Amino acid sequence: MPRALRSGWALALALVVLLGCTAPDSAPEFDIGSFAGRDLATATEELPPEVIVIVYDMSEPVAGVEPMYGEAEADPDSEWIVLAACSPTGASEVGDQVAFGVLNNADVTVDVRNLIVKHAYDRYLGECGGSG
Repeated sequence: MPRALRSGWALALALVVLLGCTAPDSAPEFDIGSFAGRDLATATEELPPEVIVIVYDMSEPVAGVEPMYGEAEADPDSEWIVLAACSPTGASEVGDQVAFGVLNNADVTVDVRNLIVKHAYDRYLGECGGSG
């Protein structure tokens, strides 16, 4: 067997062994804080389907406007930005539930974005250890 062919077979065998060692049904691990700053549609698409998502509209405390998330005339999830993301268990990884505090993209300012990075909005969610 030519040397190049043996190398190719060795590489293919190594890939099969490596792929066989990965659990195909294991859920990917997510740092829950990494969802802050993303739009809600993208954030929820990245979660495993069995995760329960709780959404809080933070319009009133953050922007002083009427909460509209979930209303019939509300914008789609892609227009809502995650300000805070926490697990009800307090873990930093995604568990069976995730709580997202959201604000409509139209109300997200540069100052709001700066506070997202600092996790300043976590205080509004009981799941983040805040007062709710």
